[in-house]
Amino acid sequence: MDALISYAADRRLLRRYRVLKDGQILLPDGRALPVSIRNLSVQGARIWFAGDVSIPPKFDLLIVSERLIHCCELRWHSGRYAGLEFVGDPRHLES
Repeated sequence: MDALISYAADRRLLRRYRVLKDGQILLPDGRALPVSIRNLSVQGARIWFAGDVSIPPKFDLLIVSERLIHCCELRWHSGRYAGLEFVGDPRHLES
């Protein structure tokens, strides 16, 4: 098991930081799904959601406290957790 954890950690080029931030998945139809952002890097994030949800392959993620929106691609989804890759530069939420 330690070898598997070590291998996974070695694959990451940039460090991920543990965080606990409120987020929202912004869907094209205007709905927003609340999520908790559990770790974060400049390349992506791991999120947790309270219930069973269907996540599209591409969507926007709002980091509420920073008022930043990241375009995301879903990389994995397991139970109530999902891994996201940020695509492009973030933009600020308009007032």
